[in-house]
Amino acid sequence: MSNGELVTSEQQSSLPVMAQPHMRLIEIAVNNGADITQLEKLMDLQERYEANQAKKEFNAAMSKFQAMLPVIEKLGIVDYTTSKGRTFYQYAKIEDIAKAIQPALKETGLSYRFTQSQENGIITVRCIVTHQSGHSEYSELVSSPDISGGKDQLKSIASAISYLRRYTLTGILGIVVGGEDDDGDSVQYDNQEQQQVVNCYPDEEFNKNFPAWSKKITDGKHTVDSLHQFLTKKNIILSQDQYSKLQQVGK
Repeated sequence: MSNGELVTSEQQSSLPVMAQPHMRLIEIAVNNGADITQLEKLMDLQERYEANQAKKEFNAAMSKFQAMLPVIEKLGIVDYTTSKGRTFYQYAKIEDIAKAIQPALKETGLSYRFTQSQENGIITVRCIVTHQSGHSEYSELVSSPDISGGKDQLKSIASAISYLRRYTLTGILGIVVGGEDDDGDSVQYDNQEQQQVVNCYPDEEFNKNFPAWSKKITDGKHTVDSLHQFLTKKNIILSQDQYSKLQQVGK
């Protein structure tokens, strides 16, 4: 075909296939009389190569995701009283976690989904994280229904599923949840858009302040969580990497 000739529709449709290295290699093998065993080996080699590349892209995306993610506060409250006394604690709600991580998921090409099953009274929840390259990894936990607080059968199952979803999601994605907000004066958002898009504190500024903040922890003036809450109220939103560095100081 000369430079002045047009590509026919039939030739054009074959170009993408010809452009793929593994398909070209297989085509050459076929033209040279390769048998089915040789072709299967070529296909297996290509599949392993693609799987390895997809895993590398997944790991790179996870690293970027965790650097972008802010620490998530415990805004959910459990408060009930039984004959055994009062139970009160705070936790990170699944909907708050989902909103907080959505921008980072979109930026890195990651997504997640849950599967669940129940057998012999045991609930199993699996959180599967997938990268757009095709590689997936999962975290799985099991539990009996949560009958605390006098829940009925359906609510006890739903509560256990919610619990397992939170912990499989935070586990597989390496999500850090902040300490309890004892005074109830947690960070508030002016609107939904601000809640969904949070800019973490710049690493350069964090590194400048890290020695002084570390000293507050080592001197006993702050715990890691009380310092984090203090900074959050001043609209200093730490990334999970930054929060982890403070945690190392507090150990």
